[in-house]
Amino acid sequence: IYNKTTDTLSPGNLNMGAGLAYFSEFDNGDSGAADTIDWAANGNKQKSTLTANCTFTFTAPTGPASLLLKLAQDGVGSRTVTWPATVHWPSGTAPTLTTTVSRIDIITFYFDGTTYFGSTIYNFVA
Repeated sequence: IYNKTTDTLSPGNLNMGAGLAYFSEFDNGDSGAADTIDWAANGNKQKSTLTANCTFTFTAPTGPASLLLKLAQDGVGSRTVTWPATVHWPSGTAPTLTTTVSRIDIITFYFDGTTYFGSTIYNFVA
């Protein structure tokens, strides 16, 4: 809920009825060997271009949320990812991402306030 007087957001419910809500994708730029995804400051849809084998750090959103991370391989490819320990994967195994040059993987997370539950859609052609 937006408070115009204090210019702050607080947790609340938003009923869109039959309407749609759109959220912008925040571009984190090139990952380098370490990249912080700040869900609280930059929103629930983010992108990172993998330019090295990358270790991600997540800054949690302010409460439970559905999150999306678009990972793009650079022009070299073969980049791998190390996830924060707070990410849990189906069967306890992190996915092996697509390493082909310029391909995109979409990683979705449900954050329950403590843990990120992740799933992946692979190998989109940019």
